[in-house]
Amino acid sequence: MKFHSCLLSLAIFIQAATAATSSLTTRHTDGYLAYSADSYGNSLPDYSYAGYKLGTVPIPNVIPIKATVSPIAGDDTANIQNAIDTVEAMPLDSDGFRGVVLLEPGTYDITSKLSINQSGVVIRGSGAGKDGTIFFHQGTTQSTTISIGPLAGGIGSSYLTDITDSYVPVGENFVTVADSSALSVGQTIFIYAEHTQDWIDELGLDSYWNPEDFTLKWERIVLSIDTITNSIGLDSPLTSIVDNGNGFATAKVRVIGSDARLSNIGIENIMFVSDYNRDVKQDDDDYYNHEDHANIAIRFSQAKDCWVQRCIGFFYRFSFVYTWTNCNRITVQDCAMLDGVSRDTPTHHSGGREYYFCMDGSNMLVQRCFTRGARHAYSTNGPKSNNTFLHSYSKNGHLSSEPHQRWSSGILFDNVYSDSMFKLHGLLGSHGQSSANNALWNCVSENKRWWEPEIWLNSPPSDLGTNWVVGTIINGVHSDPAIKNYYGYGSPGFVESTDVPVYPRSLYMAQARDRIGDEALYATSTNEQFLSRDAVYQTLLDTYASIPEFGDPASISSWAPSTPSYKLTVADQGYIELLDESFTIAEWSNATEVSSPTQAGTFAAQWAGANLDAYNNFKLTEPPSDWSGYDTLSFWMYSDVANDAKFAIVIPSENPATTGGDYYHKLVTVDWTGWKKFEFPLNYPEFSKARSPLGWYKIDSVLFANKGYGAVIKSNTVLYIDQLRLTQSTQLELLNENDTITNWSNSEAVLAYSVIGNVAAKWQNAHLDAYNFFKLSTLPTNDWSSFNTLSFWMYSEVANNARVVIIVPSENTASTGSDYYNTRIDIDWTGWKHFIVPLSYPEFSAARSPIGWHQIDSFSFANKGYGAIVKPDTVLYIDQVELLDL
Repeated sequence: MKFHSCLLSLAIFIQAATAATSSLTTRHTDGYLAYSADSYGNSLPDYSYAGYKLGTVPIPNVIPIKATVSPIAGDDTANIQNAIDTVEAMPLDSDGFRGVVLLEPGTYDITSKLSINQSGVVIRGSGAGKDGTIFFHQGTTQSTTISIGPLAGGIGSSYLTDITDSYVPVGENFVTVADSSALSVGQTIFIYAEHTQDWIDELGLDSYWNPEDFTLKWERIVLSIDTITNSIGLDSPLTSIVDNGNGFATAKVRVIGSDARLSNIGIENIMFVSDYNRDVKQDDDDYYNHEDHANIAIRFSQAKDCWVQRCIGFFYRFSFVYTWTNCNRITVQDCAMLDGVSRDTPTHHSGGREYYFCMDGSNMLVQRCFTRGARHAYSTNGPKSNNTFLHSYSKNGHLSSEPHQRWSSGILFDNVYSDSMFKLHGLLGSHGQSSANNALWNCVSENKRWWEPEIWLNSPPSDLGTNWVVGTIINGVHSDPAIKNYYGYGSPGFVESTDVPVYPRSLYMAQARDRIGDEALYATSTNEQFLSRDAVYQTLLDTYASIPEFGDPASISSWAPSTPSYKLTVADQGYIELLDESFTIAEWSNATEVSSPTQAGTFAAQWAGANLDAYNNFKLTEPPSDWSGYDTLSFWMYSDVANDAKFAIVIPSENPATTGGDYYHKLVTVDWTGWKKFEFPLNYPEFSKARSPLGWYKIDSVLFANKGYGAVIKSNTVLYIDQLRLTQSTQLELLNENDTITNWSNSEAVLAYSVIGNVAAKWQNAHLDAYNFFKLSTLPTNDWSSFNTLSFWMYSEVANNARVVIIVPSENTASTGSDYYNTRIDIDWTGWKHFIVPLSYPEFSAARSPIGWHQIDSFSFANKGYGAIVKPDTVLYIDQVELLDL
């Protein structure tokens, strides 16, 4: 018998009372993760190679609208398909897009499949709610609503060379090839790992599996080539072993000759409803179980670098988003699927149904999603690899989220909640070893299936792979033990810390930070994802959980939700919140949540033990690490007494080149009572340096120290902290999301048009011959003297040479008449245009004698008067209005 000794897959079960870090990962002094490895070099793979363009860029917003569709009486299928066909016939632009098909608000009756067969087409609705765009898919066939794939063709590849290493471990980025001469850096290749009959025999699955069905196909990019050793570096590690030495798996490099997959396809802001017959129910427990209705909402058959975002689905029989085997690098985010209708119900299970987010391709990212009533909420079918499910929630599940079958590898469930089990397991049967080298990381299991374990876990026989359960909270009802190798097949798997989460808080986000940097991560992740899993869960529950179950398709408006408000990414938000409400307070040590006193919101944090002669640091262990894009640490602090105690703000930034701790440091004297706002520039001399901190781009933690670092302890010290954030003092936002759009007159928040964030403002009635000013009467500050630039985005549907005028009043009591600054904008473009206007002459001229930029009274876009030119076909949208100091 061939056998590997694999330290990571020993039957070790660790119940940690407290856990700071996982034993599988550590951080180098340079801040990057390091991984524990077994004697063969196997380690946790890098799971962050997932999603649209592997997360290196955010999903694009600024794509030209090329066709607009409104609902018609009767069947809308042809109406929408004609618009798609029209945009498909247009040329690709330099960014790889043809344009957006914009669907105006309303309900669209769909009776057959809509097809996208060309790259660069985005289908954008006006919101996934009753006030937005609804696709109502009718009929009695198990069809798909939107199908994405070419009319013909797939991926054509040809053999290039063999991988000659005797053994390539899991997590390895370097392989040796027989001949590297035909390879080049930046080239996309396939690595085919061809498993043998010996491998199947070793797994004990010879009665169920055939080797020809188990060729793993890794799509990789060549990053480096050593022509002397023929070693090549890959952009993404391998997720399963290559074992030439034991004859288990040989590997070949293949080059792509043809690739018909579609790219840059997006589906956005749509509510999908599959009609079903409410008269078809189970006889014994009254669950709807009609089968003859739409099966899949969105199906990718041959696609790469695509996305689905801000969509909701109801009642589909099989799946909301399904990706087929050749698909690669697709992101699904801020989506939900609720109440699938099929023969699979909570009491009667029937396979092949209600796999809500079924990612059967590779390098997929599903994040911030929600399900209700799924058989398998988040799943993949092997042999596939590199799929990550991040910060998502499964409610009222019928069965588990899982790699479903046939050697799925490199699958990560990261901060996922389930009330119906997880499975990383295998069995003797056709599904065989479903899971290999997959992880549950800081997930939450609150199983309601009391007669079964919370987690079914094994590792493959003969240590041919490992499955890990790390930092996953077991909090449901279950049979004993809570984690079990249910079928007794293989070994029990690896378990660590099932009572508290571990660091890093998110394995995907920590690995993505190491690979692409914080700036790219800020562009795709919300503030909540950096600080609190529970905050993400609560947002998902607040958004979706109260939607009535199994609404009547005949009266959608009676139960459909309004379009949700989605959290901004950190980049779009413009600041980083480190402490505010309950969920972020819980991430700080020595913090007690209080409802009084508070400066803003419902809760503030009391610094527990700040008055004691002990090291009771008020500390955030794992903050967002790159602070270089912000220049100010801002917070409110309340003191019961002005007692001249001192505390230190300490911001470690360890430098591997020095000995001892490296940090930034500032002392604060408690010489006030009540609330006081602090705004400390992130520079010297405001913060002094201890030794040689690496820099503001690599922050390890942040703490308020009551002892040490020059702090002075007083026994009567009582302190509270609220609204702790990183900000950019040279930027003042005037208009961005809903909360600021409502401050403007003649404005309407619209989701279909936005350049940054989720919504923009439509200037209502800009086309009418009336004074319909787009006006901000109450300014966040009247003193604009510290800014020198006005920045904003404006979208025009037509270049009609209308003219709008920006009016900035600054009344001077010494003059007669109105005093203001003004500048004119001619509407001579279509789509989005970015304006950067200096707050000076000649860009702004002065009418009469404005008193100065230090005293601004209001701010308006004027459609009439002041030299404006009104045109009846003018339609304008405005986004991201801000003052800058450039």
